[in-house]
Amino acid sequence: MHCQPRISPVCVQEPIIGMILLGALVAFSNRRKLFLGWFLLLSILCLLGLYDFYLWEYDYGHNLDPKAPIQVPGMTYQPPLIGEKMLLNFNAMSYPATGFWFLMAALAFSFFAYFSKSRIRKKAAAGAWVVCLLAVAGCTPQPVAIHYGEDVCHYCQMGIADERYGAELVTSKGKVAVFDATECLLRYMQEQTTTEEDYAYMLTNTWDAPGEFNAWRNTTWLVSKELPSPMGAYLTAFRSAEEAKKVQQHNGGKLYGWKLLPAYLTTL
Repeated sequence: MHCQPRISPVCVQEPIIGMILLGALVAFSNRRKLFLGWFLLLSILCLLGLYDFYLWEYDYGHNLDPKAPIQVPGMTYQPPLIGEKMLLNFNAMSYPATGFWFLMAALAFSFFAYFSKSRIRKKAAAGAWVVCLLAVAGCTPQPVAIHYGEDVCHYCQMGIADERYGAELVTSKGKVAVFDATECLLRYMQEQTTTEEDYAYMLTNTWDAPGEFNAWRNTTWLVSKELPSPMGAYLTAFRSAEEAKKVQQHNGGKLYGWKLLPAYLTTL
């Protein structure tokens, strides 16, 4: 099997919005030294963003579950900051997303403005301001499609293959974690001591719409011994509550709403 862990885009909108407002003031002033200061400040923020991403990767590769099915003594599973790296039979890939290139363009515009004449400087400043706005748009947290047969579960590190059982979390910063089953997502949240309020999106695949995401709040789960889920909790999600009831009639079991799932997991 040739799988690749999902390395999610990371973006913090607040500092970028602050830089947009500051950039507007710098452009209005049209002073060369202020353009240089704005360029240096944005450069520092970009480097801090890369460092934050490195720390997240370090935690991903070193903070391992002692019950993980694959353990190699002395080996860590930290993905590369940029590029590709083989981790056992997993190909970990990490490349800049759209927002990164917009920020690079903003840096280029501001650097050009510093060396330009007054009239051209204002146009370059406007260009930097516009691409920063685009960077914010590119950083808006969004769900990403699960690559079945390629992605691995963020919790148990097993390959994600069944389109009826996948799940996904997206934080307010845009970090994405994909899972091969609802139970892995719930156990991950319990260990991270996070709640629904900490995420921009909580999504799951469903039995009646394989491969498509459904919002956590709008999902019904059936616990039935006749429907084993990938990690053994017998949790199957349904987009339609009526469909869940029909399947329950044929397979038995109990229906759960999203708020009751954590309590069910503690009984396993």
